[in-house]
Amino acid sequence: MEQLDKALARQQQKLNPNILNPVEVHSIEDIKRLVAQLDPNNNPRHSMVPIGATLTAQDNSGKSQTYSVSAPTRSKNKREILIEGFDIIKTRIEAEQTTNTLEVEVNGVAMKTPTIGISSRSRIWIDPLIAQWLGGYRDGIYVCWNLNDGFIYKYNIYEHKLTRTES
Repeated sequence: MEQLDKALARQQQKLNPNILNPVEVHSIEDIKRLVAQLDPNNNPRHSMVPIGATLTAQDNSGKSQTYSVSAPTRSKNKREILIEGFDIIKTRIEAEQTTNTLEVEVNGVAMKTPTIGISSRSRIWIDPLIAQWLGGYRDGIYVCWNLNDGFIYKYNIYEHKLTRTES
């Protein structure tokens, strides 16, 4: 009977599988609720937590050696993860703008350097996170939602501003 109680307690602690479903956005209120979750005032930076471990390894002669390792770690919230991805996009856009103005002389003829794609429209690792967590898509450094009301809502995570433009 005790094992059954433990099994039921474990079952109650499990999360609902629906938690893995992506967020669905149907109205401006949904967007406002999601943007409020990314408010910098509500997302303080976590403190450093030291993590340590003891490793035991054998060398070629068969002797055991023990090593103590530790590292300070900081957990990141959704806002910090998204900003980290948007920082990558910003640096790619800046690098693309500087290389577009760069000219190289080849055999006495000034030529522009070739470009490979558009950095702001390339797909990177935060795009699936934006779809999963926010139910939107990325356009440059903005998180966008296209509702059926004739407007596109753009959120700038750096300035924490939501704007609306006609689609």
